[in-house]
Amino acid sequence: MPIWVILTLLSAFSLATSDAHTKRVITRENEYVIAWFRLIIALPALGIALLLSGPVPQMDRTYMVSFCTALPLELGAIFLYYKALRISPLSLTLPFLSVTPVFLILFSLIIVGDPVSPAGAAGIVLIGLGGFTLNLSNLRAGFLGPFRAVAKERGSLYMLSIALVYAFTSSLGKLAIDHSSAAFFGFTY
Repeated sequence: MPIWVILTLLSAFSLATSDAHTKRVITRENEYVIAWFRLIIALPALGIALLLSGPVPQMDRTYMVSFCTALPLELGAIFLYYKALRISPLSLTLPFLSVTPVFLILFSLIIVGDPVSPAGAAGIVLIGLGGFTLNLSNLRAGFLGPFRAVAKERGSLYMLSIALVYAFTSSLGKLAIDHSSAAFFGFTY
């Protein structure tokens, strides 16, 4: 099995476990404290990766614009993410992050110039639509019933907004990495 498959599965498992634990703790703690804690705890590993990656790259204008545009949006999305976890069930919020790649198709093309094949785009759209299947029971209220159900659940709306922001900041992050290095961007970001 390729290493990237193992790392992808490990990442997915870790994030799901982390979100479940966060949901349990967030009712007792402030979501802002938890968000900052999860960011700070990653710094040592990112610092070691930066030290091992070689010389610090030069920061050009493209890096700085990408970094400074993405960072405040990302911080806002992180805080909104934890707010969504606090106010809504995980089962009605997290699946909407599956829409991120749908938005990423457009942002990646515009910002980075990375096109997606038609077959790839079709697969991504099908995955994104999967997030809406959670509300199919609302079809009895009409064709738009599942979409109206999403609109009533604030956590779901937050996650859809976060998916849009993550797609935008992911493309900016790719651009920043192209103009520096992955380790440098990971640590500074």
